[in-house]
Parts: sequence; C-alpha cells; structure tokens
Amino acid sequence: MGRRVSNGVVGAAAAIGQLSVTGNTLTTTQTNTNLVIDPQGTGITQFVGNIQTNGNGTTGGEIRLMDADSSNYVALRSVATVTGNKTLMFPDSVGTNGQVLTTDGGNPASITWTTPAAAGVALSDSTGSSGLRLYHGSSTSGQLTSANSNSALTFIPSTGAITSTIGQFPTVQGGTGTSGTLTILSTTSGTKATAGILMTENIASTTTGTGTLVITGGLGVGGRINATDYTGTIGANSRSTALFTTLGANSTVSFTAGTASTTTGSGTLQVTGGVGVTGQVTATTVVETSSITFKENVNPIDNALNKVLQLVGVTYDRKDGSRLNEAGLIAEEVNKVLPNIVSKDEEGNVYGLQYTKLVAYLVESIKTLNTRIEQLETK
Repeated sequence: MGRRVSNGVVGAAAAIGQLSVTGNTLTTTQTNTNLVIDPQGTGITQFVGNIQTNGNGTTGGEIRLMDADSSNYVALRSVATVTGNKTLMFPDSVGTNGQVLTTDGGNPASITWTTPAAAGVALSDSTGSSGLRLYHGSSTSGQLTSANSNSALTFIPSTGAITSTIGQFPTVQGGTGTSGTLTILSTTSGTKATAGILMTENIASTTTGTGTLVITGGLGVGGRINATDYTGTIGANSRSTALFTTLGANSTVSFTAGTASTTTGSGTLQVTGGVGVTGQVTATTVVETSSITFKENVNPIDNALNKVLQLVGVTYDRKDGSRLNEAGLIAEEVNKVLPNIVSKDEEGNVYGLQYTKLVAYLVESIKTLNTRIEQLETK
C-alpha cells in the first residue's frame, strides 16, 4: 500500500525541488519551476479520467509535444475565450494518402477522414457578409501570387468585380496545348442584353498597337461589328462572307486587288444583285453580258425606225440640283413606245431607262435608213 501524504514538504530542495500537497492539489513551492513526473525507463505516465490544462489569464490552455531532444515543441492550444464547452472526437483510423480531416459541425463534433472531390476543395462563405477573402499573409492588402487547380478554377464574386489596382493585371492564359481555349463569359449563360464584355478606358487608337483593346493576330467574329470609325484595309485577311448593310467613309474607299473582270463572277469587287448609285459612275470600260449563252427567244426588231421617230429628246435640270441642262429622254414617254427598256420600281412605277438597250433600235433604224438611201440612189 502506497504512502499517503496530506500536507507538508516532500524531498530535499537541492535534489528534486520542493512540492507542496494541499488536499488534492500538488504544486511547486518555488515560483516558475517545472513540475516533472518521470516514470523512469520505458514506463509511461497514466491518468485515470479527464486531463484539464488551464489558461494563464492571457492565452488558453495548451498541450505541448516536444521534439526528440526536447528543444522545441508543437502545441495544441485553446482560444483565449470559448463560448461554451466544445468537444472534438477524433477518428479511429489514420486515414489514407490524400485524405483530409472534416467535421460534421456537431457538438460533440465527429472528425472523420474524407477524400476531396476530384474537382478540388470548394471554398465558400455561406454566412459571412463580405464573402471569402484570400489574403497575402495576415494583411488585407498585398497580392495572391498563385492559384493552381487541376480542374476548373472559378471566381464568382456576389457583387463587384475582380480587379487589379496596383501595376499590371496578371496574364490570363488558356490551356498549354494547341487546343487550349480561353473563354470569357459575362454571365453563366454567356448572354447579355447590352454588353457582354465592357471596356471603358477610352484609349484612342492611332496604330494597330494602341487603343482600349489591342490584339496581335487575327480576329474571328461570329456576329456583326458596329464601329463609329474604321481605319485600315479590308483585304484578303479581313474579308467576310457576311453582309455589308452599310459601308461609309469620310474619304475615298479603294479596292486595289487588281483582279481583272471578264465575267460577272470575277474582278476586284463582285456584287450579287443590283447596285444603286446616287452619284456619277466613271469607268474605263463598261461591259454588259450579251453572249447567246445567256439568251433565248431571240427575235428581230420590227419597225425600229418608226419607234425611234416617236421618241423625243429633251434637256432638263435635275430637281436635286445635281445636274443642269442635262440631255436625255423622259422615261414615262419612252414607256409608251418602248416599255422593254424602261426600269420600274417594286410597285411598277416608272423609274429609269436602260439607255444602252436603245442602241439595238438605233442600229436597226440606221439599217432601214440605209436601205431607203440605196433605193433612192438606184432611181
């Protein structure tokens, strides 16, 4: 049966220090002296029941695990202020490689080993008013130097935007392979009523290397481009099969490919459909398609001279002031004699004349006159 000590001093001060036993409390009689329980050899120190480490008035209680030579330690410490008792129950296994400890949020809380999802660990702040923040150290300023992910890395601010206020915004790249694509969407659906990606820096563009947006390389656009002003060349590398509804310029628009035109499907500029011009058209040569391969129901012109004699040539001024004392024919009058060379609008109203088609009637009229001259000369 062991010896029972109720009160007093045990041991000699020079050998093992002094211990004071009062009731069930064992303390050192010297201030700031460690209390060491050494079971000697391979023995262990066992406690029956719970172990409690008290705080020191400033920090919470802690358990220190020393290293091999007892020079440094790793401590498990409670927070300075605990609102109610908290209990963490550890798992009954050591887990496997790659697993992490998670809690079920209860009290007592069960801590278990969990394998993270393949897409990575989701970081969220479901209750905070300011969202989840990633800080450089413990400061609210600084920078996030890197963020790596084996799968999709998504930043979804509830309000505001991802900004860079110091220096240059970091480079954003797609995949490392040739098929890597960087996709930027304004919303999760990729649709926006007005502007999907809005750039408002208003930096003027005077060269291909200046402006709010500078692109080195080609630009592919699947929709319409609206621009207040355009400077550059529309050529082999910037042409589009899409429709130009309006092509305006403050100065001359030149097409300089130099491709000869021998058919309606060749040349520097090819137009499928009609061309409306409000001003003058000047050309070195105008060629109309006239091959027999384009024609059928070919018939000779009868009474050409009689029809030509019914036409009245006049001079006139155009009401818009573009031409004065211009010579020509009145389309409405020609329509009474030669309606097949009169052009009409979609509602059938007389609009213009195909003056080149009048040549055929003039040719036949000359031939008629020549026949009459020959008959007179033979008399």
